[in-house]
Amino acid sequence: MTYPYQGCLALCAATIAFTSSVQVAHAAITPAPPQGAFSVKLKVSSGVQFARYRTTKMTSKEVTAYYFDAFTKKDYRVSAAKTGKHFGFLNARKSRSYATIQAGGPTGVTFFEVCTGTSKRKVQNCD
Repeated sequence: MTYPYQGCLALCAATIAFTSSVQVAHAAITPAPPQGAFSVKLKVSSGVQFARYRTTKMTSKEVTAYYFDAFTKKDYRVSAAKTGKHFGFLNARKSRSYATIQAGGPTGVTFFEVCTGTSKRKVQNCD
């Protein structure tokens, strides 16, 4: 006897395994957020991981410096980094992996976005 969803079981299991492996791969290349940061949003789609955080413990300049160090320790080459009074960003690359960080906010709170993936264009236009 054949059940209507029997063919889907193998496909669904393969899809779940693939999605999980993509999330694990992104977790391996994306440094953990700084201590005291709270996750606001996490999205994995089309080979790109997008994460948004909020912290009252660090300024945008400190968040940018944190990720500069974290990606450098993972052998990424930082190609651009800039900070100002209430903003910071950086772009980094390692082989076919890309990362971009954007940070900013009013005095006392910093929101920041971390985007990693295998497509430079998708990472730079991530959210």
